[in-house]
Order: sequence, then C-alpha cells, then structure tokens
Amino acid sequence: MNYAKSTIYVLILAIITLAWMVPGGPVETRDFSHLAPEVAWSFNIFLTSLMLVAIALVYFMFKKQRWAYQLTGVVGLAFFLVFLLDLAKIFPVSPDPMSTLLFVLEIAGVVFGLLLSWLSYQAIRLSEQTFWVSTITIPNSLLFIGIGMLIFGAFVVYFATASTLRF
Repeated sequence: MNYAKSTIYVLILAIITLAWMVPGGPVETRDFSHLAPEVAWSFNIFLTSLMLVAIALVYFMFKKQRWAYQLTGVVGLAFFLVFLLDLAKIFPVSPDPMSTLLFVLEIAGVVFGLLLSWLSYQAIRLSEQTFWVSTITIPNSLLFIGIGMLIFGAFVVYFATASTLRF
C-alpha cells in the first residue's frame, strides 16, 4: 500500500467533507445564534484556518515534504476532535437537531480524521529516506494563490459567522 498517496487522497476527502458543512451552506443549517459573537468568530476562524492549512498540506505532500506528513497527523486529530465534539453535543450545541446528511458527514469526518493520523504516521514510518525531498522551490504564482486563499478564507469566515449568528 502506498501510504503517502493514500494520506493525500484521504486529506482531500476530509477537506471536501468539512467544506460541505460551512454554517449557512447546503448541509449545516442548525441555529447557533445563541453563541456569543466572539465564540462564533473564533470557531469559524479555527475551522477556516484548518481548511486552509489542510489545502496547503496537500500541495506540500505532493512535493514529498516530510514535515507536511507530520503536520497532517496533527490536522487529522483536529478533524477528529471537531467532529467528535459536535457529535457528542459538547461544542457547538444547537437546539436544532442534526440532519441525517450532516450526521453521516460528521461520522465520515471522524473516520477521516483518525485515518489521516494513522496514514501520515505510516507514510513517515515506512517511506524510504530517498522518498523525501529536502528542499523545494515555491513558484511565485503560489504566493498569489496563497493570498487569494486568505482573502477567500476571510469571506468564508464572515459568511459562516453571519449565518451562525443570523445577522
């Protein structure tokens, strides 16, 4: 089994799964207007940052950066905890019931999170030293893409928080 490639593909699935659950989006329609604005902003900044880091990690894993696989293990645990806390009704808590689709996606998110941590560990443990690339050149276009992602992330945070707080 190619653990390195499997890690990348599972991370992409985890990103897509979480992207579907943006508050106010097609799946996450529960009411969180009772949350304090600071809590809603903080949570949405965390989730959006998690997504942006995960997207960047996909690129660096394709470039065979060992540190990216190490960080993916941590990101996998973050995905796992986010979904587990929601499923356990610890945070965030909504008076509205979770839809069936949201429940299924969150279960998938828990599985993807655990699988990511395990796969990234296996990729690091089992890949030959010659697999890893010690340095890479980052093209200038990637800087513009990164700035675009940050701007897009700011819009996502605003949209998600506006939907969460219903303003």
